[in-house]
Amino acid sequence: MDLKAVLVLWVPVLFYAGMIFYLSSQPLDFIGEGPFPQWDKVAHGTEYGLFCFLLLRALRGTFPRAVTPAVAVWAVLIAVAYGASDEFHQAFVPHRDSDVFDVLADGGGASFVSAVWFLWRKKKSNTT
Repeated sequence: MDLKAVLVLWVPVLFYAGMIFYLSSQPLDFIGEGPFPQWDKVAHGTEYGLFCFLLLRALRGTFPRAVTPAVAVWAVLIAVAYGASDEFHQAFVPHRDSDVFDVLADGGGASFVSAVWFLWRKKKSNTT
């Protein structure tokens, strides 16, 4: 795999991870209140679902012969580990706190996207 292909696959992952880190470094009042109770859990699930999609794309492109279920599981594990490290980081940001339920929402979003990706890949391979 050439350098250009690696960059095309992994720069979006690194950029997105950097954006997550930057946004979680902001005071909570910067982000504001949500439109409904528990909106932050939906936001976490969506945020980490997209992160998982980028990871799936990068992992599948980097390891094209990898077993698809393994790629799906690794993407979720990486996303959840990053979510947990981000929650730890937020414990040190003024006006922010760390919440295990945010990590669960991260994992839920990542797992949902990974499952949909896996089923889509399976269906696509069965039709070709």
